[in-house]
Amino acid sequence: MDSYDHDYFIVLNDYHEQTIYTKPFKKTANRNYEFEKLTLGQEPLFFENGYKEEAIENGINLPVTDVLMDGVLPIISTKLRDKIKHMKFKGMQLYPSVYIDDKEQWHEDYWCMNFWEEVDYWDKEKSKLSKTSQKRLAANPNALVVDIYKYVLDADKLDRIPLSERLIFKMDRGMGYVFIHYELAKILMEDNPSGIKLVRVSQFEEGMQF
Repeated sequence: MDSYDHDYFIVLNDYHEQTIYTKPFKKTANRNYEFEKLTLGQEPLFFENGYKEEAIENGINLPVTDVLMDGVLPIISTKLRDKIKHMKFKGMQLYPSVYIDDKEQWHEDYWCMNFWEEVDYWDKEKSKLSKTSQKRLAANPNALVVDIYKYVLDADKLDRIPLSERLIFKMDRGMGYVFIHYELAKILMEDNPSGIKLVRVSQFEEGMQF
C-alpha cells in the first residue's frame, strides 16, 4: 500500500438521520465560490438547510454542528479556523460564512473552504474507474467527466511537492473531494468536532459513506 494513501483522508459529511445538507443562498451560489477565489472583505457567504421546508413541516430541529458540509466543501467553525489560521494553504482560503438555521437564527462564526484550484494527484492507472470512464480517459486523457470509485494517489507527483503546499487540496474530476493530510487532520480533529467524517484514502470506496 502506498504510504500517501495512508497519510491522506477524504473529507465527508457525517451522514446520519440528523445530518444537515447545507445549501447556499442564491446570491452566494452566484459568486462561484466553489472554484473562484473570493475577495476577502466582501460580503460573507450565506447558507441554509437544503431541506428546511421538510424539517419545519415535520417538526425536526436539526443541531447545528461544528462543521457543515456544502456538498464536498467543509464550512468550519471559528474554533476550528483558529487552530489553522496561521497556516498558508495553496489554492484555498477560509472565507467568512453565515449559516441561517430553520428558526432564522444567524450563526456567523463559520468559514467556508474557498478552493480556486483543483489538482490531479490521483493515479490514472491504479485508481478504480467505471469502464465507461476508462474508455473515455483512454480516448482523451483530459476528459472532465470521470467516475472514480477508489482513489490511489500519485506518489511521483506528491514526492515533488513540499508538504506545506499539499496539506489540503481539492481533487479534480470524480466527485471533486477535499483531501487532507494527517498532519492537518490531527489538528482539526483534536476535539472530535461534529458534522465531519474523515476516511483514509486507502480505505475509501465510493458509496461507503452513505
